[in-house]
Amino acid sequence: ATEVLAAMQVSEARLWVIARELEARCTSVEPWYGGRFLKLPSLEPGLWLPWAEVEDGGWRSVIHTHGLRLPTSNRFAPLDLSLRRSPVAARAAPQELPIPDLPCLRAWLR
Repeated sequence: ATEVLAAMQVSEARLWVIARELEARCTSVEPWYGGRFLKLPSLEPGLWLPWAEVEDGGWRSVIHTHGLRLPTSNRFAPLDLSLRRSPVAARAAPQELPIPDLPCLRAWLR
């Protein structure tokens, strides 16, 4: 889990920038819809530097400027997401019901 969190950095992000003013830079065309795009091996500094500044603590000013906050707690969201064994004993395999064997109908009883 620590490795996953450590990888969640702007420098590791896949960024999709959609803007008409960048269309001249696009060198590829998406085959189904004809959308133009450009793939870069890494982000250009001009695209990720503002985000890196936010990561380095600049997010506080963004929160105050835009009035961002965490949502109120949801009392219906579970607190424990761990998997547990079913308390019911293992059941026998499903039994086929005695219904005429038709190619379009088959019923199972559990």
